[in-house]
Amino acid sequence: MTGSQNFAVANFHRSAAAGIANAEAARSALQVLGGDCPPRWRQVAEARIAAPTAPWADIADSLGMTKHEAASVFRRLVNRARELA
Repeated sequence: MTGSQNFAVANFHRSAAAGIANAEAARSALQVLGGDCPPRWRQVAEARIAAPTAPWADIADSLGMTKHEAASVFRRLVNRARELA
């Protein structure tokens, strides 16, 4: 394997691990917020949970959002849940 292939594999594993951690954060946030979770936040959280290793661009595209919008919604979800926990 070449050096660039090693970097690609390492980046894939790092991205997958981050996605799985995000899915866990989404599950936790949905538990904390319960019925008080805004629908858009819930939609993004459920999409991340359903596809933990998918890139944000793919998740956002499936929701009709930009990657920036989806990531921003996710950050608000997680931050609000942390405030309430």
